[in-house]
Amino acid sequence: MKSYTFTTILILSYLFPVTSNALTYYISPSGNDSNAGTSLIVPWQTISRINAQDFTGDTILFQGGNTFTGNLYFTPSDIGTPSLPIVIGSYGTGSAIISSGTNFGIYIENSAGYVIKNLIFAGSGIATNTSSGILLYMDKDSILLPYLKIDSVEVYGYHDRGIIFGSSKNLGGYSDVSITNSVIHDNGRVGITAYGVLAAVHKNVYVGYNKVYNISGISTDTSGNSGSGIVLANVDGGIIEYCTAYNNGALHKNTNGGPNAMWAYLSNDIVIQYNEAHHNKTGSIKDGGGFDLDGGCSNSVMQYNYSHDNDGGGYLVAAPPGVPLMQNLIVRYNISENDGRKNGYASFHLWAASTSNGIKNIQIYNNSVYITPSGTTSPAALVIKSGVFTGCTVRNNIFQTKGGVQIIIATSAASNAGFTFQGNNYYSTGGAFKINWAGVVYTSLSAWRTAKSQEKINGIASGFQLDPEYSDTTTGVTFGDATQLTALMGYKLKNTSALIIRGLNLPEIFGTSIGAIDFWRNSIANKPVFNIGAYQLNTTATLTTAADSYVRNGAYATKNYGTDTSLIVKTDTSTVGNTLNSYLKFNLTGVTDVVSAKLRVYGRNTTGTTSPNISIYGVNTDSWTETGLTWNNAPAAGSFLFSTGVGTQARYYEFDVTGFVQAQFAGDKVVSFLIKDTTKKKLRLLFNSKENRNLQSRPQLIIATTALTSPRPAIVLNNQAENPVGLRQPDELSFSAKAYPNPVQKRFTVELKNKYGGDFHLQMQDEIGRLYDLGKRSLTAGQSKINLDVSNLYLKPGVYILKVVFNKAKPAIIKLVMQ
Repeated sequence: MKSYTFTTILILSYLFPVTSNALTYYISPSGNDSNAGTSLIVPWQTISRINAQDFTGDTILFQGGNTFTGNLYFTPSDIGTPSLPIVIGSYGTGSAIISSGTNFGIYIENSAGYVIKNLIFAGSGIATNTSSGILLYMDKDSILLPYLKIDSVEVYGYHDRGIIFGSSKNLGGYSDVSITNSVIHDNGRVGITAYGVLAAVHKNVYVGYNKVYNISGISTDTSGNSGSGIVLANVDGGIIEYCTAYNNGALHKNTNGGPNAMWAYLSNDIVIQYNEAHHNKTGSIKDGGGFDLDGGCSNSVMQYNYSHDNDGGGYLVAAPPGVPLMQNLIVRYNISENDGRKNGYASFHLWAASTSNGIKNIQIYNNSVYITPSGTTSPAALVIKSGVFTGCTVRNNIFQTKGGVQIIIATSAASNAGFTFQGNNYYSTGGAFKINWAGVVYTSLSAWRTAKSQEKINGIASGFQLDPEYSDTTTGVTFGDATQLTALMGYKLKNTSALIIRGLNLPEIFGTSIGAIDFWRNSIANKPVFNIGAYQLNTTATLTTAADSYVRNGAYATKNYGTDTSLIVKTDTSTVGNTLNSYLKFNLTGVTDVVSAKLRVYGRNTTGTTSPNISIYGVNTDSWTETGLTWNNAPAAGSFLFSTGVGTQARYYEFDVTGFVQAQFAGDKVVSFLIKDTTKKKLRLLFNSKENRNLQSRPQLIIATTALTSPRPAIVLNNQAENPVGLRQPDELSFSAKAYPNPVQKRFTVELKNKYGGDFHLQMQDEIGRLYDLGKRSLTAGQSKINLDVSNLYLKPGVYILKVVFNKAKPAIIKLVMQ
């Protein structure tokens, strides 16, 4: 009989080593409960026999393809640990069915150290069942119970939750929880969820590769929240990825708050990524959306998700009354198509109650939105509802609307003051352009910019009102398998799109850490230019100057500076001889065509702390030479092209020069520019010329073309280039490595080469910085090949770094593209 003495069991199982005398128990319809149960020949027969036994790191297996009636129950007298867990699963062919009728499928109380896998939990149905499918509960304070793994289960027919773990005590929680490869459907309240009393009590929770659908909601519950797919609450360090949630929430009735496909609240360090949420609903006036960082979430990210055809918002950030300050949130590289089908929600929906502590530092960038009308409701691409917002930025996004759908609805002047819009594209067809800003409707980007000073950087206009030219006009594409999202063709940009390389360089301008890949897993590491929207692949030609020099007035008006390593810009009208302008010339021969163009110069303001604006002018005469140019013979400025501020930080400063370069390409295929300081602040601005020793910071003209993209190299590796190199150290130690094939699968080969041999360590790092330890290996002198199997790490398709740490050498860094 099971014991209920929790404290003693806790000491035995979690504080001291457990000696393994673990057994495997078999349960079969042909068995007998009086049997020993420890072999296929003498199995048990019923769930009741399991409930009468105490287990210590044992395995319990039901015969696959058969149904077992009853409710599995485990208590603290059942001892599992992370290294020796209690395993509950199936044997033989197929998964066994636990038919639990009106009660729970499996209930684990005040205990952890469990693996539940390859089982089907079937309740009697939402109307008659009174409990949840897989239920883990603890009521002990100041304790973390470690290790729960739920894999490859199906759970349906329960009134409440499909899978739930939680605590009723302040500091009680679970750690190292994973729920993977499972199907949760046709339950009432929630598909997968966690709960607690205080924020962020559960540690390290992973929810991946699951499908959650037909979570209807509870029509008789008018005060609670029901009908969500996946909800992580009170979690510190959680990931939801490669999951699909659809057709949930239709019977939800609470008018104060509703369901969403995947969301989190009262949590820290949550990542929601690579998921699909579609056709989710609400039976009330609230929610029914896709993804949500809700009350009390901080330091969290929503990225690489696809939300479409939901009643509510595609991506929500919401702070209801009484929750802690929400801060440091990122929403990037997502796609929203035709969300906000009901109740006036938007693709991006932001709200903070006046009685909350507000929302601080949301970064919303490089997302792509497409939204059309929906009946009598009034959806929008982005909504800011009343509340307290601080330091929130919206940059490099595409907002495309059709049929009169409003682009932005921002309801409160006070709330709007917390937002900065820069570098976005706003495009409307089939109806008027509409930005509703605190009740005033603006019918053009320029009108809104002028009235509210949005879409400006240092006073200079940013943002566009251009056709994004999405690659495919097909809408309503549904995958049902979130690992296939990169097959979504529609929201890639055509190679003729005017938005290619027109995005702001967020790392250089604002110091933003933008991640390693875009929605389609294209690498954005070390990119010099960016597109607007979620698609970042582009074909560019990077040109260096054919000639560059500066000129100086006064006594220096006849002097040439063409061999100088710098380009100087300064305007000081009070002293003759202290005004300097710079010229640059590029040869466009060999460029196939010009979709868009950016001029980039590397430098800084070397005097003072202010940021003067420098202006770029087209030069209509290209006959000047680098060694012959002086102030007296310098060509005159042509049309003004672009302006930007220059700070004291040395970096590349960018200028959109598309129109002028296109015109010169159609002519003599030579283009010249003049850089001047038009603010006359007497500040010396110093930029690198083509003679500068630093090859990586010379002037550049980057041109987007329609030429086909080069194929990915077969091997991409090491810490410097795309070819193997030996890493030399003072002790003459050298070491090189490569992986192949690359792109790789879950199993691949690493080839290592070293003169001396020795021990080395392998690690894999994903694009958000998580490390996976692959252990220590030994290498004999010479060359060796190692076959790696990483299938047990649940690695998703994407970009990884393989680190080979060898003795005193710097790590060999291999960039892996995993399919």
